[in-house]
Amino acid sequence: MKSRKLYLVLGLILVSALLSGVFGCQAPATPAPATSPAAKPAAPAPTAAPAATKLRLQTGYGQTHPISKSATWWAEQLQKKTNGKVNVEIFYGTPLGAANTQLEMVLGGTVDIAYFSFPWKTGVYPLNEIFYVPLPISKAETVARIHYALYQKGYLTKELSAVKVAWFADGPPGVFSARKPIRAMEDFKALKVRGTGIQAEMIKRLGGTPIDIPSAEAYQALEKGVADALFLNMASQYSMKLYEILKYVTPFEASTAFSSMYAMNPDVFKKLPSDVQAAIDSLIEGASVYEAQLYDQDTATGYDAFKKAGAEFVTLSAAENKRWSDVLLPITDKYVSDLEAKGIPAKKVIEEIKALAAQLEPKK
Repeated sequence: MKSRKLYLVLGLILVSALLSGVFGCQAPATPAPATSPAAKPAAPAPTAAPAATKLRLQTGYGQTHPISKSATWWAEQLQKKTNGKVNVEIFYGTPLGAANTQLEMVLGGTVDIAYFSFPWKTGVYPLNEIFYVPLPISKAETVARIHYALYQKGYLTKELSAVKVAWFADGPPGVFSARKPIRAMEDFKALKVRGTGIQAEMIKRLGGTPIDIPSAEAYQALEKGVADALFLNMASQYSMKLYEILKYVTPFEASTAFSSMYAMNPDVFKKLPSDVQAAIDSLIEGASVYEAQLYDQDTATGYDAFKKAGAEFVTLSAAENKRWSDVLLPITDKYVSDLEAKGIPAKKVIEEIKALAAQLEPKK
């Protein structure tokens, strides 16, 4: 009996030991992996800068002409003012179309901006064309500052409603240059003289035959004998190298300046961002004055070039100058009265021009 109890106790001890070994020798639980730090979100891809707006511009003249130089300056300034938002592609000369069709090119969308001379549409822009009548003005800068003042005062708003003014391109009074000397009114007889618009009336009154040719085509016309002489400012004559073929220059007192502009397609302008529009408007006065100053500088250079080429400068006597003035000055009065009859305030504009000229012109 005692033996059986002893065996039973020993068996319980053995089972207890075995169970303790089984569970006590289990491998420790694998610890959970540590949580990795959250990945940073990827930086957004850089946004591409919007492409610059491109404007196409044709000058109608060679790259060294004041009209073209002002376009170069304007394009550079516009790019700076817009921080590169606008680039201007300039076509110097007439690669895209004839000079006297450049306004149609602008309005038709061939180019966005181009040079336009008001006499190319004689009578359409009469108050802008008024600088072609004899006036007491000797410098291009005077014309430019007066032209801009008239624009600011609203005199030109109605005439220019179909186009956008980029800037004005005005020039100094012209002189007659010819193959033969012009010393008196009688020398105009049988002469074919290049001149447009009001200039043509001036040539008629002096006794010549006006030939309507764009100034950019004058060299070939004179070289081929299509024209014998021309009326044009000295800066343009220098730029076109007319001193190579014309050997007589005749300045005179009752001369006329000229006015023109760079026209922009108004629809193109309206589609531009407001800050670009503001930049274009801010350059109107500066570009107009800059171009005129270039003209005045080249006028002096032009006289020197003609002298070096052996040209003779004809000095009219006081009596001859008066003869010319007597037939030319009435052009102004007639021009004003004709416009007044149409309800155009030409008299007020002429008064403004003369008052401003008195302030701006060099004192004699």
